[in-house]
Formats: sequence, structure tokens, C-alpha cells
Amino acid sequence: MFLYHMFKKLKNKWGIESNYQFWLIFSIFGISGTSMLFIKPHLFDFIGINSSTHPILYVLLYILTITPAYFVVLFALGSLAGQFRFFWEFKKRMIKKICTAFR
Repeated sequence: MFLYHMFKKLKNKWGIESNYQFWLIFSIFGISGTSMLFIKPHLFDFIGINSSTHPILYVLLYILTITPAYFVVLFALGSLAGQFRFFWEFKKRMIKKICTAFR
């Protein structure tokens, strides 16, 4: 029962009309997150980050590279799945929240 109410709440909050669209969007989030596991090593090799990088620098570079890369992958997969409008609005909200956090 709890999951049903959470499901309805998210559908209303996100303005999703169908269950199909809801599960499609959730699948895109899952695929995007998982794909970052495969993209990260190549991205870090390209930049030159390895295990000998200072831990603080590593975390900083991780945040500065993986976050934008995740948004690019999420937006690209969302657009390919026909959910351009949802992910465009999602990306704008998240960037606004991130910018507000650093004020």
C-alpha cells in the first residue's frame, strides 16, 4: 500500500500520465546510473586520474566530471526514449538546486 501511494505521488509530482511512462523514466534513470560505472574508468583514464591521485583531489575531480557526464548520459538516453521534455525539465530543476546549494 505504501509503494502504491509513493508511486501515485511521484506520478503527480512529475506530471506523468501513464504507468508506462513512469516505468520508462525509472528504467532510464537505472540505465544511466549503471552506464556511468562503465564510462567512469575511461573518463578518468582520459583525464589522467588514477589511484595515486590525492584523495581530496580525486573526490573533487570525481564530482566535477561524473556529475556533468551523468546529466549528459541521462539526457541523451531520455531523448532517445522519447522523454525529452521530462528530462529537460528534470535537468533544469537539478541544476537550479545545485546552484542554490553553493550560494
